[in-house]
Amino acid sequence: MNIIRDSNEESIELYCQDTKATFRISILNKCRNAAFLSCLAVNENDRKNGLGTKALRDAEDIAHENGCNVISLQVKSNSWMEWWYEKYGYIQVGDGYYENMTLMSKRL
Repeated sequence: MNIIRDSNEESIELYCQDTKATFRISILNKCRNAAFLSCLAVNENDRKNGLGTKALRDAEDIAHENGCNVISLQVKSNSWMEWWYEKYGYIQVGDGYYENMTLMSKRL
């Protein structure tokens, strides 16, 4: 997996991509122990082969390697994404930033 690291005074952004999956991790400098996962996606033709699970585990490992002990994300409320992340230990911690979104989190 190719990892692109972009740092600025506010955050560290890690963009991870291979030919079949991609995700992004953001770590704010003012809160270095927490990561925010976004844009986890698997190419449509490569789904149902465990690549999403592998990408999620990779994201968690990379966040942990960068000093984070919590990872959070937001998903559409009452969607298949909620139960999928719950299956991997994420819990609902509140409303998301946008309407009909749920904020989920997991200790690493």
